[in-house]
Amino acid sequence: MRAVTVSASDVVSEPVTLGLASEVTQVAAESSRSGRTVVAWTTIDAGEERNERRRIYAVIGHDGRFGRPQLVDRARHLNIAGSTTVPIRLDLAPNGRALLLWGVDRPDTDDTIDPFTEDYLVRVAEASPHGRFGTPAQLTTNGCPGDVAVQSDGTALAVWRTSDGLRASVHEAARRFRTHEVVTDKRVGEPGALFRNSHPRVEWGTGFSEREAP
Repeated sequence: MRAVTVSASDVVSEPVTLGLASEVTQVAAESSRSGRTVVAWTTIDAGEERNERRRIYAVIGHDGRFGRPQLVDRARHLNIAGSTTVPIRLDLAPNGRALLLWGVDRPDTDDTIDPFTEDYLVRVAEASPHGRFGTPAQLTTNGCPGDVAVQSDGTALAVWRTSDGLRASVHEAARRFRTHEVVTDKRVGEPGALFRNSHPRVEWGTGFSEREAP
């Protein structure tokens, strides 16, 4: 995995190596006003004989300099029937706080996989404005990553799809994504998560849902 940075005057740096990736990799990258940059990727062996389980890495940088890669998560299961392309979503707050959302393979369940949601273990991890990503939290055992949004004070929103519709969770202070909310029971397209006037907002297709955080 390699990256370049672009300065405010549009000067492109020399490529730098961030870490290793396997045969199929999905990437997410964001920068904040504080000068912090995060690059994250989910990668898996996609050979005819799949041997390596999915791994999720993240590298944190500042002002064009990157640190060592962090292994954020490694799947416990190797499902040779599962898809090799799994969404990974990342958001950075203005102060550099980061929130990462991804999916990892469940045990081999090729007879029950929903082609719409793909049925992953959906997990999320947060990094403080000056630290690495912490221990992952599991949102569901049966879904597909949707999107995330995070604010500087740590308020965060995570969204994921299931075979029953769209679900969301708001993290406030020490609540740690404990409450899951049904956004809609209809199957929707790719969702988006954001904050508007500090209120969490979920968007998809041609509509949106909004609520105030308690």
